[in-house]
Formats: sequence, structure tokens, C-alpha cells
Amino acid sequence: EVFRITELSIDAAGMVTIEWVSFPGEEYSVFSSTDLNDFSFEIADALPSEGARTRYTFPNQQPGEPRLYFRIARQPPVE
Repeated sequence: EVFRITELSIDAAGMVTIEWVSFPGEEYSVFSSTDLNDFSFEIADALPSEGARTRYTFPNQQPGEPRLYFRIARQPPVE
């Protein structure tokens, strides 16, 4: 499969769930942005792959923003 976000939801309690296509043995970081230009706001780092799909739930850390964008980045392997 192609690396992509497959699910994104925010519940009434403000919890964000994001799911993406992942690959065994990989680690990922999750970032957010309010304008698509600056994804420096790191939500999580070194999330291990859960297999073909990885799901991560976290509190919305920018609840006052009308729009949020998310980026998932595969971390380079440690040598």
C-alpha cells in the first residue's frame, strides 16, 4: 500500500485519532500545523509500527484552531 493517512477523527471530548498505512519495524512521528507551512509542532515521536496500519489517539492540543493539518513522518533507521 501507499503511505497515507487512512482515518482522522476528533471526538466530543477533544481526542484526536489518526491512522495511517505503516510498515513493520518502522517508527513514526506525528506533527500538526494550522497553515500547511510549518509542521514544527511535534505531537509524538518514535511511535512503533503496529503492522499494516498504525493508530494513535491523543488530546487535541490546539482546540481553539478552526483547522488543523497533520503530518506523519517515518523516522530514519538508527545505524
